[in-house]
Amino acid sequence: MKYQSGDVVYVRPDLRTGYWYQMEDADAPAEIATGEMLAFAGLPMTIDRVRSYGYTLEGIDDFNWTDEMFDEERMKTDWSDEWDGSTTADEIIGLISGHL
Repeated sequence: MKYQSGDVVYVRPDLRTGYWYQMEDADAPAEIATGEMLAFAGLPMTIDRVRSYGYTLEGIDDFNWTDEMFDEERMKTDWSDEWDGSTTADEIIGLISGHL
């Protein structure tokens, strides 16, 4: 797997609903991005569980994330001073729940 549990990844800012995103492993099935996943676009998130077909993110068990859903270029730069990690996944979902 490309990422391990505990790795911080950035969800791609251009994540789009209805698009299929692959894992690097060609044998793993692709996943389609949902509207709820867009709430995390551009945000740093922590990998919680690693599975053969994708990842779950810390605090978000409802979705399966794939390698292509993360912004690999942004992860090559240290952005740690940009976000203090104080906004939880539940708070982000709560902020957008009335807008989906």
